[in-house]
Amino acid sequence: MLLGKPLSYFVERALRAALFALAILLFVPAAGFAQEQSAIRSQLDALRLELDSIETSLNTRPIGESALQESRKRVDVIAQSVKSIADEQSPRAEAIRSRLKELGPKPDEKAPPESPEISKEREDREKTLKDVDDTVKLARTLSVQSDQLQTAISDKRRALFTQQLFTQSASILSPSLWSDVALNFTHDVRALGIVARDTIERAVATAGLLGGLLILLGLAATAFATMIARKNVLAMIERNTRFGNPTRLQRALRAVALGVIGFVIPFAGIFAIEQAVDGAALLPNRVEPVMVAFLRAVVFISFIASLAGGLLATAKPEWRVLELGDRSAEKLTALTRRIALLIAAGRVVEAINRAIVAGLGLSVLSKSIFALLVAAALAVGLNSLKPEDRSDAAAERRPIWIVFARLFGWVMIVGISISAIFGYPVLASFLADQLVTIVILTVLTYIGRQIAEDSFDYLMSPSTKAFRSIQSASGLSRPALEQIAVILSGVLQLLVLGLGVTL
Repeated sequence: MLLGKPLSYFVERALRAALFALAILLFVPAAGFAQEQSAIRSQLDALRLELDSIETSLNTRPIGESALQESRKRVDVIAQSVKSIADEQSPRAEAIRSRLKELGPKPDEKAPPESPEISKEREDREKTLKDVDDTVKLARTLSVQSDQLQTAISDKRRALFTQQLFTQSASILSPSLWSDVALNFTHDVRALGIVARDTIERAVATAGLLGGLLILLGLAATAFATMIARKNVLAMIERNTRFGNPTRLQRALRAVALGVIGFVIPFAGIFAIEQAVDGAALLPNRVEPVMVAFLRAVVFISFIASLAGGLLATAKPEWRVLELGDRSAEKLTALTRRIALLIAAGRVVEAINRAIVAGLGLSVLSKSIFALLVAAALAVGLNSLKPEDRSDAAAERRPIWIVFARLFGWVMIVGISISAIFGYPVLASFLADQLVTIVILTVLTYIGRQIAEDSFDYLMSPSTKAFRSIQSASGLSRPALEQIAVILSGVLQLLVLGLGVTL
């Protein structure tokens, strides 16, 4: 049948096929682009609905701290997604705008008409540009909304924190508080027993009796291995620092090394334990915070003890960072450990109270008692640290930082005691926590400044190999290098000090 057709017939069919293929090639990218933009707009619309929902919940009902934290995390994720879309689409819009400029403006009525292909090309590019621009504008609008929600959530968290901090309850000296605790004592003890029994039954039901014992044995082995590793690494550092007459830089680096080891190794151990328990689902949901509080308390005590050991070096006075006598260093080390233990115990007890849903009276009493114990321990420690003989000439030459430290300690003692006695247990507990936080940050800032200063002094010492290498590589003279070292040391010290003050 086809053999009888004329040649023009085949040419016409070939041209139609070519035009159809060209149309397909032009339509497919456009259709793909349209689908892509539609998917992005759908994603942005979903994110906008979620932001609107979060904003509505913030403005219409009271929200607790945990819910605010979850909302903040979700808003952060949305803000990052929106930013990624805006960053991806903005260059695309600029590229389309550039290609549109190449076509030039649309000719007016007096100018000769342009070809239909160019008109169609301009219309397609203008439509594409409008779609991409609308996507970018929507993404930027949602980015602004995310920023506003982040600020609103932060403001609500600060307001909630202030409200809780200065909420007055019964004083620790109030008979009504003690009677409330006594009335609810049997209920709290029974709740503690129920939680303990549920925990054991959950573990046995999940892993079986033998499996539970094996898991418990594994956790104990992990804890034991962590303690042995910490002890051996600290002992290795002690062996490597036996020689006498260390420099100030060496003393500071040793203190930092002890603090880091005292934190990192226990943290690795508790992380392994947390993952194992969480993966096996051994504990009820309300008991897991108790385990986490206990394990973190262990890390906290280990870090404080190691850092204090590095700073005060009771067994190696020549490695002592702070200018103190042997007796004062021993007393200050013991005081630091006692306060760390009291604060850690208070956090664990608070977690237990939440797990058993203890009465308000018991929560208020426990917060007040632990805060007052911290204040009492600090008062006894500061009183024991005063010089035995006020007329001693050495007492007159005490470093000025000791005077400010004692003053700060007594101010905190008064603040904690007044807050607990007048019925502000949350404020008292907060001040006790901040006492340790401020001391840690101050110590780390002091050590950081010392390391920044002494490191450049060491590098720029002409007797060191580092100085000779730097001088050889740079070709600078010794005075020039010393001036550069002074400037860099000052800048680094200011950065460390600024970071410490900011924190």
